[in-house]
Amino acid sequence: MIAVSHRIVNTVINRLKMPGDGDILVPAHTVAVMGTTDQQVPDPEKFAIEPWEVELMLTEGEKIIPGFSQLRMLRAWAGVRPLYQETKTDQSRDITRSFVLLDHEARDGVSGLLTITSGKWTTYRKMAEVTVDKVCEKLGTARECRTHLEELPAADSRPPTADRHPSTTNHQPPTTVHRPPSAIRGHHLSERLAHIESTQSYGQLICECELATRADIER
Repeated sequence: MIAVSHRIVNTVINRLKMPGDGDILVPAHTVAVMGTTDQQVPDPEKFAIEPWEVELMLTEGEKIIPGFSQLRMLRAWAGVRPLYQETKTDQSRDITRSFVLLDHEARDGVSGLLTITSGKWTTYRKMAEVTVDKVCEKLGTARECRTHLEELPAADSRPPTADRHPSTTNHQPPTTVHRPPSAIRGHHLSERLAHIESTQSYGQLICECELATRADIER
């Protein structure tokens, strides 16, 4: 996937064709993300973003939004995820992106072992819910599901913290800026931007997508 420096659209654009490389453009906060490629890798710990993949994303993006390939590209990234299918296939695009829960007692005669596999970040809480439901079933206990009620870790507001960043003028000593919780956590990018503008901490901006500063990352 690649991210460009402008949002350019306000809705997801998906090409109406069979699933393939570079067929979706997604606006994400202040940027737009073009993806994806689909390559099998022999080792999930060893993979690289190839130049031809970046060129392909730019070419396919141009078909969706004319002028896309001329935009400033911020970054390219890749990740590896397992795709599960009972029978082997060389066409990974045909494999479902849904998740699978394997009961090894039922399929392999091995009790006390479950495997949850495939899926993606957008479904991982559902994957956890399904897994725990199966565990409760195995243990013969009835427990109310709270997945949809519990906040994600660090989703709650935190106390204001002090950030130190270099002065942008006259070689003054670093100043301390107290950031409000909303500027530290959550998805209120307008508040993060207002904080960056008011403190003139542009030089400390690391991620244009999430408006994350150096202090955020070091913390």
